[in-house]
Amino acid sequence: MFYPNWNKDWGYAKGNAKERTLSFEKVSLPHTNAVLPSDYFSEDDYQFVSTYRKLFDLDLEKDKKYLLSFEGFGNAIQVFLNDAAAFSSPYGYTGERVDVTSFLKNGKNVLEVILDSREDSSTPPFGGLLDYVAFGGLYRKSHFEIVPSTYIDQIQIAYLGDNKALVKVNKAGDAPLSTSLIFEKGNERHEFLIDKEECVIEFPSLQLWSPSAPNLYHVSALFLGRAISFDYGFRKIQIRDNKLYINDEPITLFGLDRHQSYPYIGYAATDEMERYDARKLYELGLNFVRLSHYPMSDAFLSECDRLGLLLFEEFPGWQHLGGEAWKERAETYLQKMILRDYNHPSIVFWGVRINESQDDHDFYKATNEIAKTLDPYRLRAGVRCIQKSELLEDVYSWNDFTYTLEKPIKSPEEVLREGEKAPILITEFCGHTYPTRKMDNEGRALHQTLIHADVHNAVSKNSGYLGASGWCAFDYNTHHNFGSGNKICYHGVCDIFRLDKMAASFYKGQRERKRGLFLDCSSSWAFGERNYGGVTPLYIFTNCDYVIFEMEGQKTQVLKERDPRFSALPFPIFRIDALSGAWGLDWKDAKITGYIDSKPVITKVLLADQLPTSLAMEASNNEIGEDDAVYVSIHLLDQAGNVLSKSTDIATISIQNGTLIGPSVIALDGGEYGFYVKGKEVGVMRISARVRSFNAETEVLVYEQNDF
Repeated sequence: MFYPNWNKDWGYAKGNAKERTLSFEKVSLPHTNAVLPSDYFSEDDYQFVSTYRKLFDLDLEKDKKYLLSFEGFGNAIQVFLNDAAAFSSPYGYTGERVDVTSFLKNGKNVLEVILDSREDSSTPPFGGLLDYVAFGGLYRKSHFEIVPSTYIDQIQIAYLGDNKALVKVNKAGDAPLSTSLIFEKGNERHEFLIDKEECVIEFPSLQLWSPSAPNLYHVSALFLGRAISFDYGFRKIQIRDNKLYINDEPITLFGLDRHQSYPYIGYAATDEMERYDARKLYELGLNFVRLSHYPMSDAFLSECDRLGLLLFEEFPGWQHLGGEAWKERAETYLQKMILRDYNHPSIVFWGVRINESQDDHDFYKATNEIAKTLDPYRLRAGVRCIQKSELLEDVYSWNDFTYTLEKPIKSPEEVLREGEKAPILITEFCGHTYPTRKMDNEGRALHQTLIHADVHNAVSKNSGYLGASGWCAFDYNTHHNFGSGNKICYHGVCDIFRLDKMAASFYKGQRERKRGLFLDCSSSWAFGERNYGGVTPLYIFTNCDYVIFEMEGQKTQVLKERDPRFSALPFPIFRIDALSGAWGLDWKDAKITGYIDSKPVITKVLLADQLPTSLAMEASNNEIGEDDAVYVSIHLLDQAGNVLSKSTDIATISIQNGTLIGPSVIALDGGEYGFYVKGKEVGVMRISARVRSFNAETEVLVYEQNDF
């Protein structure tokens, strides 16, 4: 049984309550220790010690245990119950769950958490320079659970193939194990008696999980009155002839890297915010996401399970390797990550090297052994930025920033040691070599786009590669040593507010059609945007079979032959090299129509004289729980429904029955803005925005949620 509404009614204060008297404000979890500007902030603004306090009543029960957990925090905690030190932890990215029974009393209890959000050089990822910000706060949920004196701590399931699965039950306490393990999916139901802590079960048949068919079973068990449940997908991972197979089906990884940070609130995202990020990545057309550079939330992982996104999860770090005590903590982080996320079918790779670190034989022999022992059913990989590195993993994963037009990626022979044969996975490319803002010149945006297209195309043509993951999905906050001087790295194909740059159109044009038809081009149709004027070469990104281009005064072009530069991609990229027109001449409208099976299915109209005509608003969900948050975007559109991509108009945002995260008056960035709104009370939340004389609004239902 969970203590009800545990994440509500916490007290928060800056400072250490064990050292001085503090004045507490009322907050709920997840919570950031400091609301920051989206850029230009000081590290001192979030790197400090703070205190969280929770008052709660208990009627202690005999033969019960009380488990306190924190899903995530930045960066280290000391936990006190009724003035006694209960436990401490530096493992903020994986969180902690601890039996605190001996510290509790009947009646009123006081929980205090002293949170140190400073970077501690004795704990990964800290100790060197860091190209991302590790934000502070109790930034994920906390839970307080009452369990029997003997309870199931975790059930681990590993698919063995041929409808068989290995089940491991981690039990705490002395009572003998006997429980029914139930798997349900729709009308399908399988039940097994589990009376051993390790056994193999066999199903009459199974619907397997894969990116194209992410079938999930609801798994449940009841033991001594305590229920445990989760979703699980059965799938088999193999590498054969340097090719990745899921359930004997080959797949080329087409991905991007993701940081879990958000503007204004850092890591303190609600579940819906995390789920929306996964849906956004799915919308981009990806089948693969590298989680950089640390374990991420269960809400995000579970949504990836549901969507069928394959994941690479790694323990925290960035280039730096510390001393022996630091490495011991890194090994503990790896263990915690694998055990915590064992049942997520989306995770295919365990990252067992510190991102972009140098070789360290003994350390990486140990991390590989940990992963192999805890989970021999997944692949081991480790991200390098060097060639000819020692390979102890199943996959040589590395960051290839050597792009040139003539040679987008290194050959396997250049990457691996002489005579070595191993599959290669590119885990970063582009990124810092070509930072691009959302409103940068069209030529720069196009160059970034074509780098992403070139690398994925080159990987698809090379049998030595499993695939590639570009750096990165979303712009992110960083330290002053990196980025553009304002604490932002503009490396994403989307901006920090999750809004598309041109490069996102390349990815969407490669998505399978069941995710939605797509058609866009490499121009906003302004003749003077590029150097010397014009819009050519004009690239058309689409998942249609072919397109027809029409423009007044121009010959209609039927484009059926893809640009041969991108011959290996799943869907064509079309290119128009010349259109008649010159500086000072009248510029005309155009239309591109996409065809599938010789039928028109999607159209984009390009206007020579764009004028603001309407304001559109979209919400990531039409209902959320109390204290959850919805993502909302606004878009200033022209007469044909295109975003006015150079607009910096002022937008005013108004909220009823909700709390806006960030400022209410902002400047559009390329005609758009994205923001988050937290629910407040049960009922209807109304969100509205105004730009010039245009208004947009939406309603989101806020429902009662017993937040465990």
